[in-house]
Amino acid sequence: LTPTGTETPPPPLSTTYGKDPPSPSTGSIIGLDYVRSSVPPSTVPSILNFYSHLFGSTVSSPSPGTGIISIGGITPSGSPIQSIIYTEEPSTETYDGHHLAIYVGGGVPGFMEVFKRAKELGVVWVNPRFSDKATEIEEAVECMQFRFKDIVDVESKEVLFEMEHEVRCSEHKDNRSNLD
Repeated sequence: LTPTGTETPPPPLSTTYGKDPPSPSTGSIIGLDYVRSSVPPSTVPSILNFYSHLFGSTVSSPSPGTGIISIGGITPSGSPIQSIIYTEEPSTETYDGHHLAIYVGGGVPGFMEVFKRAKELGVVWVNPRFSDKATEIEEAVECMQFRFKDIVDVESKEVLFEMEHEVRCSEHKDNRSNLD
């Protein structure tokens, strides 16, 4: 199920990216409408809790084993503007190094709050392939971004799934959205 309700099941054991047909309810966005990944069984509730805790995201589970994380808000019709969809599968592929870029609203103060929560969870990470080496808040603010790849259980810190996230401040020089 895509965020707008179109039934398009993902290929097994994969991460897929997509755009639904344009509609007046979603408006114009830069980037993808959704990213969908297969995750291990029994992890969706904790993954939803992770995004809710870290970003304050609106999350939902429309059916057992499926979780949707709203990125960028909710349209007047109730659909996410962009979303990350996780679907539990019996077995999943090993992380292949792809990544997402997510912009955090609220300017530098909002970005700093997300960084602090990521640091408390122990998930701040440096990808050696890139020049941004933000492990402390001052470096993150200077780069206007930081990275993490481990999605963890908020309580136990157990790694549930790996997918690199490049978290950028809404004031990042490459932000072409209208996010404040």
